[in-house]
Amino acid sequence: MGVVKWGLSLCCAVLLACAVSNVAYAGFMENVKGIFQLPDEVDELREQYDSTKTQLDEVTKQSQETIEQYRQAEERLHEENVKLMEQNENLAKRNDELSQAVISLQASEEARTAKSRRIWLFIYSGIGLLALYFLSGRLLRLLLRSRQA
Repeated sequence: MGVVKWGLSLCCAVLLACAVSNVAYAGFMENVKGIFQLPDEVDELREQYDSTKTQLDEVTKQSQETIEQYRQAEERLHEENVKLMEQNENLAKRNDELSQAVISLQASEEARTAKSRRIWLFIYSGIGLLALYFLSGRLLRLLLRSRQA
């Protein structure tokens, strides 16, 4: 029985060794395959890197163009603001001049109205004095006739 035990033990050891070596062998083969596939993966990574770098360059160029367009737009807006401020100042001056003109026209209108009132007062006073003169003359004649009669 000792031989059978030794034989059985030996058989188990061989089976285990084969099983372990197959696993190790399979892992080794995968590693070898991985090593041979590395250049392809490196090439793929390089291509991805190149395409990403190209895209980044394009995006950077577009960003710079956009920034330049914004700067130009800012310059145009600044120039337009300066022009509008100058126009605003000119319009404010013109508005002051027109206000002064309106004030002087109102003053001259008031003076003309006052002068017109004085003239009409003078005319009405003159007409009233003439009417009073004729009426007083008639009344005086009537009084003198009534005393003589």
